[in-house]
Amino acid sequence: MNSTKIKENLRFNYQSNFGKNNPLLTNTALYDAALNEFVKSNYQNASLNHILKNAKMPKSSFYYQYGDKLGLYLTMMDVIVQRKLTFFNERVANVDMTADFFTLLRQLSKETMDFMFLDKRMYQFSNMLMYEDHELLKVMIKYFPYDIKSSFGPLLEKAYTEKQIDQKYPLEFVSRVLAVVLSSFDKLIDEKTTPEESYKVLTLVFDILENGIKE
Repeated sequence: MNSTKIKENLRFNYQSNFGKNNPLLTNTALYDAALNEFVKSNYQNASLNHILKNAKMPKSSFYYQYGDKLGLYLTMMDVIVQRKLTFFNERVANVDMTADFFTLLRQLSKETMDFMFLDKRMYQFSNMLMYEDHELLKVMIKYFPYDIKSSFGPLLEKAYTEKQIDQKYPLEFVSRVLAVVLSSFDKLIDEKTTPEESYKVLTLVFDILENGIKE
């Protein structure tokens, strides 16, 4: 894939739309139209005209509030990040942080799965970032300096230290495998799958990770 330079509007302060002042928190029509479009297409192919038409928003108002398509993308990402943080902060009390690595991983992944069922589009949008152009990823890291491994990296390192994981598997490799599994879970279920059925599938996935498939 050839990288395409992402142009930032230096005259617009994207971060002024982050947090409690995020205009998408009240403009649900634009939020839904944008999320639907960015889940369907990658950033470069997503049509801003299509988004604005579906949201019934004038271009003049849009550019004044968001700057450009990148501003909308970043603002939407901020909404999703904030909703995810709020969700997990409320649920973290349910997780036994003293448990062994695989038990803890199952518990944390259960919370991730529950978040997915709040609105599958948020989960799909976050996962699409893994396949976006490298230039866009650099911009996203600039505004959202979050390492995907940080959610379970310290737990993984602790498991290595305590030899809960076979040392023949490099730490970086195991971390990448977990990232791929967690970001691709939606491919193991379909639209008709209930949360209870999804958790059973998740249990099978971690059974394989912990014990393998060899008889």
